[in-house]
Amino acid sequence: MASQNKFLRFLYDKSPYVLKEYMTSVYSKKRSRVKYGPKYFEYFSELEKSQWLSKGKIQYIQELKIQRLINYSLKYIPYYKMLFEKIDMSENDIKSIDDLKKIPLLTKDLVRKNDKSLRSIHYRDSRIVERFQTSGTTGKAMDVYASYDYIQMEKAFQWLHRLWGGVKMENSQATFVGYTIIPFKKKSPPFWVYDGIENRTFFSLHHMTKENLKYYAEHLKELKPLFITGYPMAISIMATYLLDSGIKIRPPKAVFTASETLMSHQRKIIEEVFKCKVFDWYGQTEFTANIVQCGYGNYHIKPEYGVVEVLKSDGTRAKPGEVGEIVATGLNNFAMPFIRYRTGDTAIPKDGKCPCGRGGFLISKITGRVEDIIVTPDGRFITRLDFLFKGLKNVVEAQLVQDVPDHLIVRVVKKPKYSREDERKILLNIQEHLGKEMSVEFEGVKEIPRSSSGKFRYVISKVPLDFLGIKQPSELLKGECESR
Repeated sequence: MASQNKFLRFLYDKSPYVLKEYMTSVYSKKRSRVKYGPKYFEYFSELEKSQWLSKGKIQYIQELKIQRLINYSLKYIPYYKMLFEKIDMSENDIKSIDDLKKIPLLTKDLVRKNDKSLRSIHYRDSRIVERFQTSGTTGKAMDVYASYDYIQMEKAFQWLHRLWGGVKMENSQATFVGYTIIPFKKKSPPFWVYDGIENRTFFSLHHMTKENLKYYAEHLKELKPLFITGYPMAISIMATYLLDSGIKIRPPKAVFTASETLMSHQRKIIEEVFKCKVFDWYGQTEFTANIVQCGYGNYHIKPEYGVVEVLKSDGTRAKPGEVGEIVATGLNNFAMPFIRYRTGDTAIPKDGKCPCGRGGFLISKITGRVEDIIVTPDGRFITRLDFLFKGLKNVVEAQLVQDVPDHLIVRVVKKPKYSREDERKILLNIQEHLGKEMSVEFEGVKEIPRSSSGKFRYVISKVPLDFLGIKQPSELLKGECESR
C-alpha cells in the first residue's frame, strides 16, 4: 500500500514490518478522507431506500438521471457536443432509456483517441478529480477521471452491497487483492500488512506458494475476520489449502469477490470451507455499470448507478437466456461520462423478480474476465498482471504466454515510436514481479486474436498449477462461468 513515488516505495520496501503497518495506516487515513467525506453518508442513505423501489419508480429515477447526464454532456463535454452536432441530434431527442440507442456506441479505441475531449471542462483541475487507470486486460490501459464527490458515491454502492452480506464498516476484514504490499524478494513471513484505519489485513497475492500458504492459514485463523474480500482465484486457492490441511477458521459472515470471473467450482469450495455465502460484484474503472449478487444468488443491475444494455452481435437486445455484450452508460461521474460504452464483458439476462424483494432487472451470469495464472520458477502463483504495461504509451496492446515454468513470451503490438527503452521497462517490470529466473522473449505482432466481444486473453499459461487439483482457468473455459 505504498505510494507510487519511487522514493516512498523504496522506503516502504526497506522498512521493518511495524513501520510498514504505520505507513499503510497513514496512507489509508488520507484515502479515507477522500472516500468517506460528508456526501458519502447522504449517498448511502439514499441507496438504502431506493434499492426497494419498484421497477417503475426506478425507471423514472433513471430517466431523470439520463436527461441530466445528456444536458450536462452537451454543454460541458466537448466530445459529446461534437458528436451530437455530427449526427444532428439535440438534448430533446434523448428523454428515455430507449432513446439512448440513437447514440453511437463508445469503444475503447474512441476513448483513447478522445480522452481529453471526453473530460468535462469543469473537471480539469487535478485538485478536484482523481485519475484512475483501467485494468488493461486488453493489454492497454486507459486513463479515467472521477470527481472526489463521485468517489464517495462509488464507496456508498460498495458498502450497500456489503450490507447485503450482513457486514458493517467497522468489522474486521481480510482481503486478497493485487496491491504490492510486501517486496517480491521476501522469502519469510509476514506476507501481509494490517491497516488499522479500516480494520483490514491485506494478504499478498505474490507470495502464495505451496510452502507459504501454511503461514497464510495460521494468520487467517488467528485474525478471525468477519468478512473476506478479493479475487476469486486467490480466495479459492486459500480455501482449497484450508480444506486439504484440515485447518478450520471461524466462519466469516460473508465473502465478497470481484475483478475476475467467479466460476462455479470456486464458489462451491469457498462456501464449503468458509461456511458462508459468496457475494459477487461486477464493475469497472470506467464507472458505467454495477451488477451485484444478493443472498439468493441473483445478479442485480443497479439502475441508480448506470443503464445496462445487453446486446447481441447484431445490435439487438439479448433476451433472457441469450448471451450479449454489456453496453453501459454511467449516470453519476460527470468528470468523464461514458455513454453507451462497450465493456467487452458478456452477460445473460434473466427474467422474473428476485425473492430478496429488490427492484430492477436481473442477470443470471456475467463472463469475460478469465485469465490464466503465471507459475514462477520459485513456485509462486501470480494473477492480475495487467499493471505490467500501465504507463507505456508506445504499446498498443500486449499478451503474456507462459510455455514452460522459466520462460515467458511477450507479444506486443507496437506503436511507431516503440523502442528498446520501452522493451527495457517491460523487462524490468517483469523481473521485479516474476523474478530474474524467468527468461523473457519479445515477439512483435500486428494484432492479437479477439473473441466476438472484442477481448482477448491477456495471460495464457501452459504450465499446470500442480497444487491440490486446482486447474488453470483456461482449462475450465468450456465449463460454466458464474460471473465476472
